[in-house]
Amino acid sequence: MKKTEAPTKPKLTDADIEGLLFSSEGGVVTSELGGLNFKVINKEQIDSGRWTSDHELIFRDSSSGMFWCFIYECPLTEIQDVERVNSETINLCQVEPYKATITKYRRVK
Repeated sequence: MKKTEAPTKPKLTDADIEGLLFSSEGGVVTSELGGLNFKVINKEQIDSGRWTSDHELIFRDSSSGMFWCFIYECPLTEIQDVERVNSETINLCQVEPYKATITKYRRVK
């Protein structure tokens, strides 16, 4: 049985990460390393506590066509100090898009 190799994670600089964090959905960040492009696909708050909120950012690496995700923390007050995501601490995981049916509800007249 042939063993599949893990995909190569993109090498992100601190400037790339800042660009992704401050871009809106659909925004494209051009890397300092060889002109790679990363497109922000989705940014979503996934959890919240008393002092911080957790967010998930999904982006597409244009050179490989692969989708990647990382989670970062934001302070909820100006006094809170959180560890900034950087090229040393980022934890990238590969993700893939899929279609899902969602049931929503609306008021009956």
